[in-house]
Amino acid sequence: MAETKIEPVVTNDIRWMIAIAEEANLSPWSFRDYYEENARYDAFLRKAVSSDGEFLGFIVARYVPSNTNVTATDAEIYNIGVESKYRRRGTGSELLNALIRDAVLRRIEKIWLDVRRGNETAISFYQRHSFVQAGIRKNFYSNARDDGVVMMLDLVG
Repeated sequence: MAETKIEPVVTNDIRWMIAIAEEANLSPWSFRDYYEENARYDAFLRKAVSSDGEFLGFIVARYVPSNTNVTATDAEIYNIGVESKYRRRGTGSELLNALIRDAVLRRIEKIWLDVRRGNETAISFYQRHSFVQAGIRKNFYSNARDDGVVMMLDLVG
């Protein structure tokens, strides 16, 4: 496979993001959802593309204040999606590492996410990147009647 580049998402990328999200059974977002998120000042949307321009995957996250602070001290990952033929080849890790690098530069303290309790592959992926389980949200995913596992990466501790 050609070298992977991580780049900001542009409007024309959204159709690829939707297709990958549907194939990966991620929480559904509309074109408008992605478009509006990408326009936010506190959003982090990046894509992974091969050197020949093939869309490989994406990450959507947002910088948010903690409960005790008005400035952004935390980040929340909303979705990471990778084209099925590129899974388990490091693309997801490259996307996640791009967020982590950016978060460190912004002095973000923690990165949070929710993952379906039944998604052992994703849970293992995040654990390999030093995320720990921070809680359970009962019946968090209504369409699949699945609990949400809250995971957190501490960037300062």
